[in-house]
Amino acid sequence: MKLWPFDILYPETSDEEIEEGVDRARRAGANTLIFYLEEEQMYRTIVDEAGFKGILAKAATLVEEAHAAGLKTICYLNGLEVMAHDACDDQTTRSLSRTHPEWLQKDISGRPMVWTCIENDWITEDMEDAWASPYSGFKGLMRRRIISLARAGVDALYIDQVSLPGMQNLGERWASSDPRFASAFRKQYGLAVPARVDWSSTEWRKFVWFRHQAVQSYLAYLTQAASSAGAATFFEASTNDTSDGTLLGNDPSFSVQSGAAFSPEIEPEGDDLAAFRMAKFARDIRLDQPIIYLGWPASSADALKEFAIAICESGNYYPTADSPHPAGAFSFMDTIGDVLDRRVPYAEVALIYSARNKDWTYSDEGAFSKYVTAFRTLSERHLPFRIVPLETLASTPDVDAAVLPGIESMRDDEFRLVKDLRVVLLGENATRDEWGSDRQPPLNFPNVVSLGSLHAHLPFSLTAPARTRIEYYTDRDDPSRYFLFAYSGAATGRLTLSSSSALTGSAFEMGKSPRKLNGKRIDLPLSSPLLVIELRAGS
Repeated sequence: MKLWPFDILYPETSDEEIEEGVDRARRAGANTLIFYLEEEQMYRTIVDEAGFKGILAKAATLVEEAHAAGLKTICYLNGLEVMAHDACDDQTTRSLSRTHPEWLQKDISGRPMVWTCIENDWITEDMEDAWASPYSGFKGLMRRRIISLARAGVDALYIDQVSLPGMQNLGERWASSDPRFASAFRKQYGLAVPARVDWSSTEWRKFVWFRHQAVQSYLAYLTQAASSAGAATFFEASTNDTSDGTLLGNDPSFSVQSGAAFSPEIEPEGDDLAAFRMAKFARDIRLDQPIIYLGWPASSADALKEFAIAICESGNYYPTADSPHPAGAFSFMDTIGDVLDRRVPYAEVALIYSARNKDWTYSDEGAFSKYVTAFRTLSERHLPFRIVPLETLASTPDVDAAVLPGIESMRDDEFRLVKDLRVVLLGENATRDEWGSDRQPPLNFPNVVSLGSLHAHLPFSLTAPARTRIEYYTDRDDPSRYFLFAYSGAATGRLTLSSSSALTGSAFEMGKSPRKLNGKRIDLPLSSPLLVIELRAGS
């Protein structure tokens, strides 16, 4: 996808403004545009029936114009969050908490998850910001809205904020204890919602895990609704592989099993390694689905870096409307179109990621810290590896070795799927059962090796600075043809390829003509954020 932000569709947007917005996307070379129904998601156009009918007509006009221009359309919605302007000072303003208090999430102490008269990131002081329960009547409302938009011709729905506590930077409030949520939890596990946080308690751990199940089930329900009306579905999460996925109840490695494709919102605050890690995680948790990489670049240079990371990890880059767009991105995608169409991820090592172990060590981030360290080491050594989620593992990974970073909690079936591989054990592994209780004795892996013993088995050798990130692919029809995507945020140093036989291929950089490659040793300067290499090793 060549994504372009139409930005915000308001009830007051004129047909002429719609035509102009679509034409800007067409002239930019885009083939897909994203539009919002007002900023974020407002009560007056998503909950109010008359308001939604009006904005739906505007969306239908936009879709008609876009399709006439050869563009696909994606409509942004919030999954469980509803806002209302003027709710702070005017008590007569209709809002979710005032018209449907029974729909609200509640934290474990019983407080409704609603904020009014505060300013916080995307929330202005005049607003109410309310969070609906995934088991409330809001679920049916969203289904109807999604079907209506899909029938109006929208090609895909982009669902943000399918999470439980909402604004975690205002404090840890664990939701939900609303009656329907509590009833579903009791039906699943025979337990009441815990009244306090206790990471040593099996009951608490089951509640934390059920929250992931609740989000996944809700997303699956909306995805099925969209699919029934002919539209695809994406879900956005800013947690990616961070510990916030535990608090928010939406670890994407679990949520992506809903059938919705993933849109990682990555804000690494200058940490290129974290950005690359989270983008790779987004790709690897479901290799058969597309990705929309949402970026917030502060400068043109940042936009190029984010675009480079997205392309390295098979992502479709989407910088927001008020952010710089990476110059030349769409034309570069055309230049390497054959590579993008034919590449298949190549890996020899599996880095095991476990949402459950990240959850159980939430208070000290024990498992997450080991995972981040393992990722850094594998990345800096330029090994071809992929991230494999433990909890959705259905068969033995097609790799030579697996790295287990503090996977203390492991089921018997999970153990059987990895035990016969060469395994690198970082910290304690397989010492606890599914719910974190001690195993006596722990499970033992028969073929343990050191991290330093792992080496690539490629028909060529590669050297590059440790800070350069390499992603490996092969041709879908020709495994002897390799595609290397090298990300270099610092854009310094050299990448060297060598082999005992001749290497042939091409190198591509944005803003430069393709360069032919030939020889047993090839040196390439890292002078831009992204270097793409098409390579074939001689016999």
